[in-house]
Amino acid sequence: MHTLPIDKIVIPKRELPPFGPDPLPHNGAYKLFVSHIREHGLLTPIYVNDKNELVEGYWRLYACREIGMAEVPVFITTLADLGKNGPQTVKKCAPH
Repeated sequence: MHTLPIDKIVIPKRELPPFGPDPLPHNGAYKLFVSHIREHGLLTPIYVNDKNELVEGYWRLYACREIGMAEVPVFITTLADLGKNGPQTVKKCAPH
């Protein structure tokens, strides 16, 4: 696992959530999520590729930005690591 300055993580346009310009939920779940990270820290790293593009962890990235974290833990992965099931499989991969 590595750490990366949060402002170096890029969200590729192809990865933006398909549900509009404000993809974060407004049902309280996101606020609770932010509160949990503020209290306990980021327990699950954000996954990026070798170009620092976000692979998995959209909510975590936005929550960390909202909290004002300067650096976040990341796993660097490749598309080959993702397997046939997509980003959900990344958690099983060894960090580079």
